[in-house]
Amino acid sequence: MSVPGSKMTSVRATRLPAAPLAALAVLALAGCGGSGEEGATDAASRVQGFLPGIEILSVAYVQSFAPFEAAAATLRTSNPAFTRQDVAWFFTNAPSVVFESFALASARFEYARAVGLTGAGQVVSVVDDGFRTTHEAFGGTALSGIVPGAEDHGTAVAAIIAGSASTGLGASQNFTGVAPGTALDLGTYVRSGVAGASYADLRAAAERATALGAVAQNNSWGFPGVAATQSEYDRLFAAPAARDWLVALTDYARQGVVVFAAPNDGPGATILDGLPRVRPDLEAGWLSVINAVPSYNANRVTSATLLSAPCATSARWCLAAEGVWSAPSAVSDTSYVTDDGRQLVIGTSFAAPQVSGALAILAEAFPTLTPHDLRVRLLASADDSFFAPDAQVELAQGFVKGYSNTWGHGFLDVRAALLPIGTPEVRMADGSAVPLDTPLVASGAAMGDAVARSLGAVGVLATDALGGDFRFSGAGLAATTAAPPVGPALLSDLMAGDPFAAPASGVLGSLSGRHLSLSDPSGEMHAALVMPGEGSDDAGVALSRAIDTGSGALSVGLTLGRDGGDLFGLGIGGAAGGAGIASLDLGLTQDLGDGGFLRLGASVGMATGATDSRFNALSMEVGTTADNGARLALGVALPVATTAGQTTLMLPTARGPGGLVHTPVSIDLAPQDRQVDLSLRYDVPLDVGPDGRTDLRLELRHALNHGHVAGATDTGVGFALHISF
Repeated sequence: MSVPGSKMTSVRATRLPAAPLAALAVLALAGCGGSGEEGATDAASRVQGFLPGIEILSVAYVQSFAPFEAAAATLRTSNPAFTRQDVAWFFTNAPSVVFESFALASARFEYARAVGLTGAGQVVSVVDDGFRTTHEAFGGTALSGIVPGAEDHGTAVAAIIAGSASTGLGASQNFTGVAPGTALDLGTYVRSGVAGASYADLRAAAERATALGAVAQNNSWGFPGVAATQSEYDRLFAAPAARDWLVALTDYARQGVVVFAAPNDGPGATILDGLPRVRPDLEAGWLSVINAVPSYNANRVTSATLLSAPCATSARWCLAAEGVWSAPSAVSDTSYVTDDGRQLVIGTSFAAPQVSGALAILAEAFPTLTPHDLRVRLLASADDSFFAPDAQVELAQGFVKGYSNTWGHGFLDVRAALLPIGTPEVRMADGSAVPLDTPLVASGAAMGDAVARSLGAVGVLATDALGGDFRFSGAGLAATTAAPPVGPALLSDLMAGDPFAAPASGVLGSLSGRHLSLSDPSGEMHAALVMPGEGSDDAGVALSRAIDTGSGALSVGLTLGRDGGDLFGLGIGGAAGGAGIASLDLGLTQDLGDGGFLRLGASVGMATGATDSRFNALSMEVGTTADNGARLALGVALPVATTAGQTTLMLPTARGPGGLVHTPVSIDLAPQDRQVDLSLRYDVPLDVGPDGRTDLRLELRHALNHGHVAGATDTGVGFALHISF
C-alpha cells in the first residue's frame, strides 16, 4: 500500500531452480483469463428465455462443483495462464524460508472459471497511480476513465482484476487475472505523476463508479501510519477538496463496495481501510484485505502465514487473500515482472484486487443481489477453518459469523461463495417457504418414483440464506415412501390362512395396522379388517362372497378404507397426504384336473385425497397338488400401483422483474415401471388329524422393479410351520 505521491519500492526474491516461478515485490498484480483455458465449461444453468414472454433476471448456478472437478483440475494443473502463478519463492534476506504460492488456486478461482464465470457485464473501479493501458494483457478488457502515466503498480493491480493474454492469440506470454470479463474504470490519486493526493481525481473516480454502477472500487493505496481515529479523521478531511471526495465516496459506498488494501506492516488498520471505525455507516459497503500464504487441501485452508499487518480493528469487515503474483509491468506492452526471472510482486496491494474481482464474479453469478449482498456473501463464505474466532457479527438477519482479530472472516474462497450458504428454500406461490432438507412432495409407495420423475424434468429455483438463487433438479424435492421389503410381506402371507385357498388379497393387504380375518361357517362370506395400530392410522374393511362354479369358485368383493399416506398419499409442503380408498375385488380359483389348479386375483379402485387417482393389483398362480397333499405353485403378481392420476404444482423456476416466476408443473402419479413379483411356493402337510393340521410352508419371492422403480430388486426366502385347529 502506497502513500499518495510516494515512490513505490520493491522487495526482491530469488528464483528457485525447480520452481515454475519465483520472486516478490511490495505491490502486486494479476491478469485475467482468456489464455486458452482448456477444459473450462460454461456450466451455468442460464434461464433467459426459459418462459416465453417473460423477462428473466435470474441466472442460477450450480449447487455442487462435483461435475466440474475435472475442468477445474485442468485449469489448475495444465492451463499456462493459471500455472504461471504456481510459484516457489523466498526473500533474498531469508533464503532458508521457502513459500509455495498459487493465488488463483488458494482462493479457488478455477472453479468459477470452470463454470464459465468471468465477471462479464460487471464494472470495477480501480484507483491507483497509473496504468499502461496498451499492454497486451488489456487487449480484451473494456477500459474507461482517467489514464495517467503508465506505472508498474497500477498496471499490475488492474491486470490482476481483469487482465488476459494468450500466446495462442498472439500475445508474448500467457496470463490471466481473476475476472477477465470485467470492465475497468480507471482513476488515480496522482495527477500526471505529480506528488500528493489529487482529491479532485479521487472524487471523480468515486462519482464515475456510482454512475457506472461499479460493483467494487479497488484501492491498493492508503496513508500508512495514519490511524483510524476521530482526530486523524478530522485532520485528514479538514480540507474542502478532501471532504468533497469523502462525500462522493460515501455516496458510492451506499450502493457499491469500497475495497482497501490493509497495511503491509504495522499493528493493523489505518485511516482508509479502517474508516468504518470512525464512520460506522460505511461498514455495509467496505472491505479491508490482508495478505497471507495459506496451506490448504482440496476442502479447506489448514494454516496460513501472515505477510502483512493483521486485520486488527478492521476485523469485522476484513478478509485475507494471497497477494503473490507474476504480473504485467509498465516497461513495455509485453513486459512482465518475471522478465528477468527474479521478481514477483507481493503485498496487500495485490491481494485486494482479487477480492474486487471476486465481487465481479459473484455479481455475474447472482444478478439479483446488490453489491452489499455480495460483500456479505464473501465474508460469510471466507474459509475460517484454520483459526478460532475472537468475536461474532450478524452479517445478515439471522446469519451470524465469527471473525478473528488477526484473520478477519478468513481466507477468500470463491468456490464457497458460489455455493449455497445455509439451507436453501423453495418459496411457493402462496408465500410459504419449504427448506430443501424437507421434501416438498411426499408420495406413497403405490406411486413409485413417478413424482420424482415428473419433477426431475424441471429446474426449480431455490434461494439460500443470503438470497442467492440456485437451480436444483426437482427430483430432489420428492420423497417416496419406501416399498416394504419382500421378506416380511412373504412371512405374513405364509402365516395367514391357507395361501392356496383364495386369490391374493387386493389393496387391503397393502395397508399397515392390525389385520383380522373372518369367514362364515359355509366359507361363502369373508370379511377382512384393518384397524389402526401403533404408528399407523390406516383402516379399512373388505367384504367378499365366493360363488361355486362347479370346478372352482368366483369371488366378488368390495374394499373401503383410508390410507394414512404410505400407499396413496400425496403430501405437499409438509401437509399430510392421506387418501380414502375404494376398490372392486375379483378372484377366481379353477381346478385344472390331475391335481392342477389356477388362481387369479384382481383389484381396481380409486384413491381420493390431495388429488384423485386410480389403481389396480393383479396376481396369477398356477400349481399342482400331489397325492400326499403337498402343493407346489409358480406365481406372478403386480402389487398395488397407481395407474392414472395427475396433479399440478406452482413451482419457482426463475426470477423476473416482479420477483419469483412460478410455473405450473404437471406431475404424473403413475409409475413408469411396474413392480413384478415372481414366486415359487411349496406347502407339505406334516400332520393331519381330527384335531388339526400342521403344514410346512416354503416360499421364494423375487421382486423386479421393486417399489415401482426401474432396476430395483429385492428377494425374500421364508419358511413357516402353520398349525390349524
